[in-house]
Amino acid sequence: MVSPRLYELGTLSVLVASRSAWELSHGITYLDPSSPVSRNLQIGGYQGLEERWLLEKSLRIPNLPGSSSCMRLSKLLAPSFAQQLLAQVQSQSYAVDNDSVDGLPSFEYYPMINGTWSDEELGKLLQPMVQELILPYVRSRYSCEECTVAEILVRRYLSEERRTHNLHFDGHAYATVVLGLTPPDEYEGGLYIQPTPHSNSRRFVQLEPGDLFVHSFDLQHGVRLWSGSRYSLIFWIKSSPAAVATGTTPWYHRSAAEGDPDAMYNLAGQFLQGIEGEVDVMEALMCGCKIGKVSFCIMEGQSFG
Repeated sequence: MVSPRLYELGTLSVLVASRSAWELSHGITYLDPSSPVSRNLQIGGYQGLEERWLLEKSLRIPNLPGSSSCMRLSKLLAPSFAQQLLAQVQSQSYAVDNDSVDGLPSFEYYPMINGTWSDEELGKLLQPMVQELILPYVRSRYSCEECTVAEILVRRYLSEERRTHNLHFDGHAYATVVLGLTPPDEYEGGLYIQPTPHSNSRRFVQLEPGDLFVHSFDLQHGVRLWSGSRYSLIFWIKSSPAAVATGTTPWYHRSAAEGDPDAMYNLAGQFLQGIEGEVDVMEALMCGCKIGKVSFCIMEGQSFG
């Protein structure tokens, strides 16, 4: 037995207790369940537990004020509901278009695109949860009365396909909700967050089927699997129906004007994709360098050099 040792990483506490030989050899560290602020949660007919972590931005940029947030919501959805969803999404055809993060085949499937259901059968299962749980929670937690689901996608990670999804921001989403579908004992690794530029700060998120993980646009995250298969259902939420209709990201403008480097970096990315205009790209790229996006700076710096 390894004696528990508590390390403080800003406001993020990491508990390194007894772990399997596999976890030790792969350097897996999970979000510490004893460090978040927890509360019982009731939204309509849903009851469960909210665990909330605040990750100081100064972990990445010294003296930068503010924090990113992430929440795990458990016991709100029955595992049987997640199993029903998993069975349905496993039977779908998955796109192999180039992924926007790493350019590799995406292996993703979109039941909703631009606020419109493309899979009406799955929509009948998800719509009550979206309207009665996800949107009320996100609107309350982020004080965003008009927040609206823009896209819903399923990602799959199979041994002969994807094993990773590199560190990234969800550039098109004001908030992201991830619904766990696969039992965690069926794969090794999974979703992680990374609050600093260094990979040794990665904290994996354990999600039981039916658990929800919610995070803001300024939280870097990724996926890494060593074995097994994993499916996850992802909800990308924009700040208003107008933002969904126009495909824009107005929340970045407000935060960028206040000097938030995460917003500036993401706004530059939107500009480079032709989504947003009137951006001081070079200033935004410099902010990207500050937050650890060196490869982005080198690549895009060459484009502007």
